[in-house]
Amino acid sequence: MPIEVTLPAPRSSAPVSTVPTRTHVWRKPPAKPVMGFIDNTKTRAADLMNAIGRELTRRGVIASHFVHQKPDAAHSIPPDVRADLMARGHVFVSGIGD
Repeated sequence: MPIEVTLPAPRSSAPVSTVPTRTHVWRKPPAKPVMGFIDNTKTRAADLMNAIGRELTRRGVIASHFVHQKPDAAHSIPPDVRADLMARGHVFVSGIGD
């Protein structure tokens, strides 16, 4: 299954293939994107993500934010959940560690 990776800096209108199954598509994000956070259940990660999202919204940098919680750090995101996240957000932060 191909994976589309959207990177925020426009460099080319043509997709650049890095691996046979992976294509990078460069798109400019909206002026006020929706930010998605991936909570891997590390201690207080969701608190930190919500605080960052609220502050970026307050400052007018993003339109809104949401937090998706994985069952634990070892689980990857299934394709159907990934598709839902991509439909809801423009920019994502993942990988809060200890």
